[in-house]
Amino acid sequence: MDAVEHSVDWTVTLATAVEQGLTIGEFCKRLGVSPSAVRRMENRTGLKLNRQRVYPATHAPGTGIDWHKVLSEAKAEGLSVNQLAVRLFVTNASVLNAEDRTGIYLNRKRPNPQRKGGFRAAQIIQSK
Repeated sequence: MDAVEHSVDWTVTLATAVEQGLTIGEFCKRLGVSPSAVRRMENRTGLKLNRQRVYPATHAPGTGIDWHKVLSEAKAEGLSVNQLAVRLFVTNASVLNAEDRTGIYLNRKRPNPQRKGGFRAAQIIQSK
């Protein structure tokens, strides 16, 4: 590995790769070096390549879930937070956050009075 490091002018090569918008993976394939060598040289030179993170479709930011529609349908079916989370392959926290954003709260067996969607305030509003 030392032979490769000395045979490459890392500052110029990394600067060119940054201008071209290459990711670490693409850069490694072009030069035939390991990602750890590239990261080490990034730290030495102060130049950073793009990072390309691959997420599964269900965990990617902005998965495209229409929470208004999904929560409305789940409420009509009588699903709980956990049942909906399992169905969508997301965490319970994702469903709870979506409830808070949309104002559509699913049925709860034991409402939490500390939580905004705990229905303590919602029951008062609905009863009026």
